[in-house]
Formats: sequence, C-alpha cells, structure tokens
Amino acid sequence: MIKKNISFALLASLIRLILGLIIFVLISRALTLSDFGSYIYIIVVTGYFSILTDFGFNLSVLNDVPKNKKRVKNFFFEIMFAKSILVIISLFLLIMFIALMNEEKNTYVFILFMCVAILQSYSSLIAHLFKSFNKFDIDFYYVVITSVPCLIIIYLYQYELNLLELGLIFVISRVIGFAYLVVYFVSYFSNMHVIDNVQLSLKPLKKNFKYAIHMVIGGMLLSIDIPIMKEVLTLEDVAIYSVGMKIFVALVLIGDVTNTSFMPKLAGDIKEDYPLFITNVKKLIRLMFLLGLFFGAMLLLFGESGILIVFGPDFEPLVPLVPLFSLALFIRFLSMAYGNLLTLAEKQLYRARIIVVVFVLHVIFNIIFQDQMGVQGAIIAFCLSFFILTISNMYVVYKHYGSLFLFHGKNK
Repeated sequence: MIKKNISFALLASLIRLILGLIIFVLISRALTLSDFGSYIYIIVVTGYFSILTDFGFNLSVLNDVPKNKKRVKNFFFEIMFAKSILVIISLFLLIMFIALMNEEKNTYVFILFMCVAILQSYSSLIAHLFKSFNKFDIDFYYVVITSVPCLIIIYLYQYELNLLELGLIFVISRVIGFAYLVVYFVSYFSNMHVIDNVQLSLKPLKKNFKYAIHMVIGGMLLSIDIPIMKEVLTLEDVAIYSVGMKIFVALVLIGDVTNTSFMPKLAGDIKEDYPLFITNVKKLIRLMFLLGLFFGAMLLLFGESGILIVFGPDFEPLVPLVPLFSLALFIRFLSMAYGNLLTLAEKQLYRARIIVVVFVLHVIFNIIFQDQMGVQGAIIAFCLSFFILTISNMYVVYKHYGSLFLFHGKNK
C-alpha cells in the first residue's frame, strides 16, 4: 500500500513540480525583474492567509481520520465550517494589510490571488481526506486538471499578460479543480453517513490548535524572508532570491510527498502493530536522508548551468548561492521526517514550541544577515534556522523513541 501511495504521490509531485516550474519560468521571463518581484511578494502575502485557513487541518486529517474512518463526513463538515470562519477572518486581515501597507494600486491583484489561496486551501483538505483512505490518485488527477490548462494559456499569451490577468487564469484553474474534488467526494463517500450530529462550532479550531501553530508558523518560516527582503533590499533582489527558493521548494516537494505517503500507514501501525511501525519509520528516515543527499548533490552539480540556461542571464547573481541552497535542502529533508515523528508520538505541542522559537530566531537572523550580506544573508539565515529546528526535533525524537532510526539502536 505504501508503494502504491508513493507512486501516485510522486506522479502528482512530478507533474506539480515540472508544470509548476515551467509556468514559473514563463512568468519570470515575461515580466520585468521588478514586476516579477511584485508577483512573488503578492503570492507570499496571500499564501500566509492560505496557511491560516489551512490551520493544520491537512496534518490532523492524515493523523486522525485513519483511526476513525466511519466519521469522515463528520470530520469534513466540521472542518469546512471552521475553515470558512477562518476565510472570513483572512479576508478582513487582507483588506487591513492592503490599507496599512499602501498597496491600493494592487488591490484587485491581491484579491484574485487571495481567491486562489482560498480555493487551494479547500481543495487541499479534500485531497488529504482521500489520502487518509489511501486514495492518493485523486490528488494526481487534481494536479493534472488544474495545471495543464493553466500552462497552455500562459504559454500562448505569456508576453501579453499582466498580474491581473495572471490572477484570473489561476482562479479559473482552481475553480475547475475544486469542482472535480467536490463531485468525486460526493460520489465516493455516498454510502457513508454522518454519525450522530455534526458539531458546527469552533471546537475544531481549539482541538487543532496544536497542529495549527506549527503549520502557520512553519509556513511563514519558509517565506518570511521575502517580505523582509522587500523592505531591506529591493524587488529585484526578491525576484532573484525567489528563483532559488522555487527550485528549493520544488525539490522539497518530493521529500514532502514521500513523508506524507508514509503517514496514514504509520498512524495506524503505531496503535496496532508497533514493531511494524518501527520498521517503517526506519525506512522513512533512511529514505529521507538519502533523498536529501541525492538532491542536494544534484543541485550542487547542475544548479549553476540550469539557472543560466532556464532563467537567463538576469539571474546570474543567484549562481554563487547554489552551494548554500544545496546544504539547506539536505537539512530540510531531515527536519520534515523527524518533525512528523513528533506528531505521531503525540508530541505536537513540543513541535509547536520548537517552531515558534525557531521562527523568532529566523526573523532576527534575516534582519541582521540581509542587511549585512544582501541576498546571501537570507539563505545563510535559512540554513542556520533549519539546522536548529532539525537538531531540536531529533533530540525530542531520541528522547521518546530511544533512537534516531538512521543506525541500529534501541527502540522503546
């Protein structure tokens, strides 16, 4: 089952990775560096509100639903209600942000990309519900449906598009993908019924807070350097740095897919077959370690030539930063694997505390290092912050399980 999950998840990841990179490259070549920097900035800001509406529900679904699959419709309606409350709050916060940051000229662009973020948040929840039933193929079809038409339109009209038109294209593609997921959800779960009464309240927010604090802060941790860079440096610097981060995130996506593919099986085995759980955990940790080494090495070997060929000479300042991005990639692969082990061990509160401390340090590191070293300072801050995060996660994992699972050792 794990192999099947990984196969479909990797297919979805590869399509999301390849088509996403192609779209990213087309946009980076079509826009000026300044406009491209504005595009990245808007994506990051609206992405924060998407993280807020996600509220860690995707992680809790993978951890909780496999343990009580009969209540899947209860989970769905209760979470969707709570998520809708968060959407209303997010829209209000976005309006405040636009006013406070004097972004009125980009109001419609922000609203369009906010709609993209909201639709993606709802779609991701439904896709993760299917994953909790080991239906990883649904996410694969969703990625194809949303990405292919979007790519075709952007390719055909790339040199005629502005930010407003780009936002409209992304909104339409997400609407189509969301409609597909809703129709399939109704069909697939037609024989399942709501158990007892659905609790339409804010209780899911309280219950999920331990997941949410980690996901919200963790999501901001990956991109808070962009808003800081816009204030400390320039939009051109934002554009150059974002290309490196896009390559980084694309490769991390493969690790995330691998990690996520193991979660439903591990969540079930930890209660029902602990020896099998330990066996699969060892496979996961060692696989993530090797994948981190492999992709870090590939980035180091081919990153320079790839950047110049694909993105063009405007992004040459990114080339000297490739070794640092390779190091960050390896560290990130390890942090993902050990972080999810804390969730499975019901140590989510520890995980949340760690991520909050690291986030504060990350902001401080970025303000100091970016001011002194420019774009290079941002990636140095990233490496240092995620090194602290990884070591902290590994320490708690070792204290709980009695092993880091990389080598032979005792297990509690």
